[in-house]
Amino acid sequence: HFAAQACSIMDQASKRGTSWYDPRPKQKRRRATSNDSRDSRDSRDSRDSRDSLNPWDFGDFWTDASQQSAWDGWDSWTASGWGSSGSKPENDSTPSDPSDPSGPSNPSNQVKSPSQPEISFQEARIAALEEKLRNALRAVTSERNQRQKAEKERTKWKELLTKVSQENAKLRADLQTQKGISSIVLSHGACWQYEIDGTWHALPPEGNDKMHEAYLAYIRQKPGSRHATISSGGVARIVDFELMQQKHVSTHRVRGIRILPGVPSQWVTKTEALLQQGNDLQAFYVEVNDPHIHAAIEKVLQTTGHAKADVATACSLMSTARIQSVHRIENFRLWHRYQARLAAMRQDHAINDVSVRSAAIDLDGNGQVMTNSQAIFDCGEALAADLDEKILLHGTSWGNADSIVQDGFDNRTSQRAMYGGGVYFACAACKSHQYTCQVHHNGCSCKVERTLIIARVALGDASLATETRYEERRPPVRTNAAGTHDSIVVHPGMIKGHHRHRQIHQEYVIFDREQAYPCYVVQYTV
Repeated sequence: HFAAQACSIMDQASKRGTSWYDPRPKQKRRRATSNDSRDSRDSRDSRDSRDSLNPWDFGDFWTDASQQSAWDGWDSWTASGWGSSGSKPENDSTPSDPSDPSGPSNPSNQVKSPSQPEISFQEARIAALEEKLRNALRAVTSERNQRQKAEKERTKWKELLTKVSQENAKLRADLQTQKGISSIVLSHGACWQYEIDGTWHALPPEGNDKMHEAYLAYIRQKPGSRHATISSGGVARIVDFELMQQKHVSTHRVRGIRILPGVPSQWVTKTEALLQQGNDLQAFYVEVNDPHIHAAIEKVLQTTGHAKADVATACSLMSTARIQSVHRIENFRLWHRYQARLAAMRQDHAINDVSVRSAAIDLDGNGQVMTNSQAIFDCGEALAADLDEKILLHGTSWGNADSIVQDGFDNRTSQRAMYGGGVYFACAACKSHQYTCQVHHNGCSCKVERTLIIARVALGDASLATETRYEERRPPVRTNAAGTHDSIVVHPGMIKGHHRHRQIHQEYVIFDREQAYPCYVVQYTV
């Protein structure tokens, strides 16, 4: 590369007619003398003293003849092809020295053909690489499939989360409504609410009571009762019961109002009628013709307890039971007395740090009929798990049923009983059947209509009986907390003091008349 640059410089110098070592125009060169006294810095044409040290300035050493001789030799060398590429040309026919180890004739420098083992080794390596590639492709495909599956799962869970969030929002709204209701000490049971931005809020107790009194006057059609001015919290509003609106006296802002009776969702009696219920029994009875309800009741009658036992037993009579009528009980006042009792039980549990355990049912039968029927008979109002609320059975006469429907269960009428003076319930229809005849008490086959009440019972903190309690009028005292238990549960098995030494049926006893509510009254025959 250096030689090529030198040749280029020399060629350019030759074309200009100058020496190759000095590209400046040829002129007489002279040495600097003492007469040149000007400082090189003062002369624009003077060269720096360092220029006099030109390594290419050899004076007259290179003559024209010597230059021509050098060029002729250079041209001869570059014509051979070595000068331009820096390597010997391929068509060079100069014989090589066999003794030269770098020569092409040396056997060690000749290209050898691969042997068969080497080819097999390379093929094995290629096959191994191909297998690795296939494995990698399979891994990528598997990962892609897993990603797609995970994406589908993510979409599924996202939809489920959205649905749950919507249900949660609804439950929160319902809970807010229930909190509004429970925060008011209701003497009448109804709860008034007002709307703000699509959300309903409960009126304070003072406003709720005033609103209720004014509304009763309106539904009783008293003159001038459509509008009423209700003051609550220092703010007065004019209420229009026909439009169900209230207007602020000062700002004239209008907002909606509504009344919640606070009863199970399956009740069909209108709010106005519920608020005006008196002592008319017919107002409490609502006939039920739902085939689903009828089928569930018939199953309870015919299959619970020992109904499928040997035909020689009294319980086997229930396998022939036939429904005559079913009525749902919609007693507004009685329902809210029951709800007030539940609130009192919760307060007692909270104060005394009582933990409620769920009592077993269906222990005296061969199936889970009552267990599977709990939600069917709740009238659309979910059972309170924190109070161990259960759907249980109570057998009685038709006359007693009317009294229970109107005023509720009354433990004061209880006769001397094995587990104390309370109200008794069962989860087997054959046990309840023993108390449906006014003449006999052992599950007779008299051809008369019998009455079975399907009730909601709040067992709460129950005590498991191990012995009889004939003279007791209240549940046992708690051993690990203050106060008394809420109920007594009796399981089949050995019982101390029992006249047979053994309990046959499962029973439940409460000692507060407000602790149960009659949901359905069933008339049947056997």
